[in-house]
Amino acid sequence: MYNISKRIIWVDVVKIFACILVVLGHLHMSMMSSNYYAKDAIYYWFPIQTIYTFHVPLFFVCSGYLYQMKSFSGNIIDDHIKTIKSKGLNLIIPYVFFSLVTLVLKVVFSTEVNNQATPIIDTILFNPVAPYWFLYALFFLFCVMPRFKNKRYIGIFFALSIFIKYIYIINPSLIKILPYAIRMIIMNSSWFLFGMLLTNYSLCVSRRNKMIFSFILFIAIILSFIFYQQENKDMLWQMIIGWLFVIAIIGLVQLKKWNKFENIIGRLSKYFLPIFLMHTIFAAGIRIIMFKLGIFTFSIHILVGIVFSFIVPIIVYEILKKKWGALFLIEPSKALKIRRKINENN
Repeated sequence: MYNISKRIIWVDVVKIFACILVVLGHLHMSMMSSNYYAKDAIYYWFPIQTIYTFHVPLFFVCSGYLYQMKSFSGNIIDDHIKTIKSKGLNLIIPYVFFSLVTLVLKVVFSTEVNNQATPIIDTILFNPVAPYWFLYALFFLFCVMPRFKNKRYIGIFFALSIFIKYIYIINPSLIKILPYAIRMIIMNSSWFLFGMLLTNYSLCVSRRNKMIFSFILFIAIILSFIFYQQENKDMLWQMIIGWLFVIAIIGLVQLKKWNKFENIIGRLSKYFLPIFLMHTIFAAGIRIIMFKLGIFTFSIHILVGIVFSFIVPIIVYEILKKKWGALFLIEPSKALKIRRKINENN
């Protein structure tokens, strides 16, 4: 385990990798929605469905790992209440703000967007808009999932979460009955608990495991190619393929020594959240502008989309972080710390 200022390098690497896939996945989907791809094309369905089986699950694994790694500050109940307050601040503020920004843009540019705006209250409380549903689901996971001093309980809850998810998957009628928050807990708790489990059982037992994880990754890619040549909504196979990818990626990343890249990984990791929060807003905005200007060339849309998905959010973040009030909308706790330092200096 390699640390940079108490950061866990393999976690940062996985989060950066998953964030890149999220951005590229949304860009790929936007090209489909803009009719650049044929709707039944394998070059659309294979990559997009493959990515979606594991990129967000990787986020949940990392979140669960970091959650369990924290030291206990008191008894379990007090510790959990403190966690809910902290996560409520750091997840709900950016979730609400960027969801509202997205809805406003959908209303203002209703004739140009791919998906129309939904009612504000319904969107914020019950049916989050992409990609912010991750923050919504993560908050509820923190609410219902305690940290365990006895780590054997993690394995028990992990096995139980897999079983409940399987029951949910083979009963499609539950999808319509259960509230969205409960569905998200059922679908993602196993990833979260797997991350918690990794604090006690590392995948990188031996360097020889590299061959095993490479083989698992190969099998995952083959299965994806077989099942995802066209749209496939079979959630059981999504879960199986997702687990193969997650185990292979986590194992391979943990096995690699990142010493030579730790400085750049440390710098890039701080841009994970700004890119995640802002990439759809800027990418969709510039795509609308280009359409209005009569620019329809596919290669230009891809190039500009990448720039506005990665570079522009970084620039905006660097500007916003100079003012604690603006930073509060992205990183509330960090902004409040800056404010306290300003008050102390004054």
